[in-house]
Amino acid sequence: MPADLQVEFDCRATSALLDTGGSLALAGHVAALVTLLSPGTTPLIKICSAVVWCAMVYGAVRVKMDCRFFELLAAYSGEDFDRWLEATGLRKAGLSRTIADRRRGALRLWRGLAMLVVAEIVLMLDSVCRWPS
Repeated sequence: MPADLQVEFDCRATSALLDTGGSLALAGHVAALVTLLSPGTTPLIKICSAVVWCAMVYGAVRVKMDCRFFELLAAYSGEDFDRWLEATGLRKAGLSRTIADRRRGALRLWRGLAMLVVAEIVLMLDSVCRWPS
């Protein structure tokens, strides 16, 4: 398999995995709403849920951006993308990253999002267990 095809496949496969972050975030949003609107939820749990929800929204935006960026990287070279990042001020000049480095960073964000969703679901389960009978 030619190296260009491997890079393109790697980018598209990474983008496909990152695209599942939208479904994860949706599950987290539902869990947060249930937690915040549940009648038996303690104020501490509501505060924790709101904080986790904010972090989850930030993580979901970052994962979605990386998903789109990997779609671009499948079609264009990493050098073109790096020049665009530098031109827009989103990255300091001179820092070059390989596709593997970018993939590791993106998957770390995706795993972080998944952990935040799990935390939100745990908070939801706690609040549901406290519902008045």
